[in-house]
Amino acid sequence: MSGPLTHIDLDTVHQFSAGIGTYASARLVTLSDGRERGVRVIEMRSGGGVEIDVAVDRSGDIGRFSFNGQTLSWHPSTGLTAPGLMDQEGDNGQGFLRGFGGFLNTCGLDHIRQPDSDKGVTSNQGQIDQVHYPLHGKGTFQPGVIRGYGLVDDVDVPYVFCEVEFCQGMSFVSALRLRRRIEMPVGAQHFTIRDTVRNIGSTPATHMLLYHFNLGFPLISPGTEIDLGGDPCIWRSHEHAPTAPFLSPDPRAINAISVFDHGSDKGRVTVTNRLDGMALQLEYPSAQLPYCQVLRMTAPGIYGLGIEPCTTAARSRQEARDRQEMIILHPNEQRHYCLRVALTENET
Repeated sequence: MSGPLTHIDLDTVHQFSAGIGTYASARLVTLSDGRERGVRVIEMRSGGGVEIDVAVDRSGDIGRFSFNGQTLSWHPSTGLTAPGLMDQEGDNGQGFLRGFGGFLNTCGLDHIRQPDSDKGVTSNQGQIDQVHYPLHGKGTFQPGVIRGYGLVDDVDVPYVFCEVEFCQGMSFVSALRLRRRIEMPVGAQHFTIRDTVRNIGSTPATHMLLYHFNLGFPLISPGTEIDLGGDPCIWRSHEHAPTAPFLSPDPRAINAISVFDHGSDKGRVTVTNRLDGMALQLEYPSAQLPYCQVLRMTAPGIYGLGIEPCTTAARSRQEARDRQEMIILHPNEQRHYCLRVALTENET
């Protein structure tokens, strides 16, 4: 694939237009209706057909992701629910599902997967000796702080960027900060997410992270294929074929979850729709995210695919400890994560 600006230099652009910002940009807007009211969004356009909406007030996650005007992300009926309307602890700890959706939901920063309880690592408040964690943790759907955004056109490879951060903390217990920078080169069909999670508190804190990427119709439709490069499946929620081509929506379908163990230096997941003429590839260092969870949703109206790189394959906090996969961040200690999302040509 090559975008309209890929092979055009800046001097040429200025000959025909007011500048490259006409085609590639980052713009801050605020949603103002329904459950989305008040959510700030940075609209990023590469000029090569890729557009993403970075929801500042949903942990810097990505709402709509489209290519040439065609939406590729999976969305629920509720839209980008504002953080003030979220109650992660509600619905027996399943409150995450009332805001889940869009291209990316960041899960953590200290817990992922099903609700759980655990003894705190340390605390200087004696009454807090047991912590309850909702589905995918308490760091989801957090209001953010904007550190910067815009078009950088005075470099050899111009790019559009945004940088946001949020803090998940509780006095006397822990404080974790995620700082996120998203960059997309002008004219490109790819973008990169770079995250740093730092313990900004005064006590050690547990750390888990899962990136919940959600793809929907028409990219996900009958015949869509999933390829994890031969990495082995090490867990299934029930007996099913995790990488089988998608079939038509089935009213009897239940969500199917599987976990894969990356055996090479890179985690690489490719989702291909040959009829649509499009493939999406997600890449990241397996040293940072050694596992990938796959969620297949195939019921009518709830039809899509979740690709979920994560720090642990454990189904509970105790199992994570047993597997030596529970990360402990000490004060001022940090972890880095880098993920690349690209649209590629289908193989013939």
